[in-house]
Amino acid sequence: MNPWNRILFILCLYLGFGAELNAQDLTAQQKERQAEKDREPRLFVYDTTYLASVQAERAEILRQKILIDCLDISDKKRDKLLRDLYRHKRSKRLNKILLATTTYEEEAAHDPDNDK
Repeated sequence: MNPWNRILFILCLYLGFGAELNAQDLTAQQKERQAEKDREPRLFVYDTTYLASVQAERAEILRQKILIDCLDISDKKRDKLLRDLYRHKRSKRLNKILLATTTYEEEAAHDPDNDK
């Protein structure tokens, strides 16, 4: 085989396989996007409202805690209710206390029926 043919054959092989290897390299922008995708938890990809629901649940727990703290009850009973709030969330004792009708002073003072 002619030496020029060998050189030409090796050069063609090098360029052919070299182009495929270079095609696998990612650009800097693609690497940045890939790293950004890897940083966020997979849960947010499937459930985008997860954080909002967790924040709403925390706000509801805080509201119920404030209601429990406003009640005129003993410390033992308050501790039991707070324990139920954080552990069980739907205990009978907690529902009995929180479902009681509560009226605030502002609502009682500004009753639309009395304005007429």
